[in-house]
Amino acid sequence: MVRQIKKQNLKQPETPAGNRIDEIRAELEQEEMDLTEIRELVAKMKEKIIDKEPNYFSKKDILKIAFGSLAVGFAFIFSSALIKTALNLDVFHIELIIISTLVLLILQIYFVWFNLVKDKTKRKFGEFLTKRLTTLYIVAILSSFFLIYIFNIDSQLLTFLDVMKLVVMMSMPCSLGAAIPSLIGSNEI
Repeated sequence: MVRQIKKQNLKQPETPAGNRIDEIRAELEQEEMDLTEIRELVAKMKEKIIDKEPNYFSKKDILKIAFGSLAVGFAFIFSSALIKTALNLDVFHIELIIISTLVLLILQIYFVWFNLVKDKTKRKFGEFLTKRLTTLYIVAILSSFFLIYIFNIDSQLLTFLDVMKLVVMMSMPCSLGAAIPSLIGSNEI
């Protein structure tokens, strides 16, 4: 009986102030739960937008690369100076263009994509680089061929060697254009 009396004395009196305190306490608990949920959502958004790690290649990624390559290639293909310059290229300059293109692509792959990889022990740079470099350069070459032949620019050139010179020249801007999707926020590549 004494215990029951003590329990009754410990209970808060049923007054308007006591009810209001319980309401405020419940609101505070709800606010804390809401804040926790908001923090979790912000962390997920940060991971998806800012801290996004590059995924493995998919067909969708290759299509994005192709459209980026074609977009930049369109800007260069109609330049008459491009054809004149391509016709005058010697072997040294062709090699220099190829090497410069590959160096730019390697730097781009490292600084744009590989820096986002969190666990570099799992994803080795050599493997990461090989897949992307090969894909970017092949897509650039194919885009160059496509643009040259679709617009009949090859008819202005005398030999297949001249066409190849133009393809090599076009491959540099096309390969850099292939990385546009990743540079404008599409880090799925």
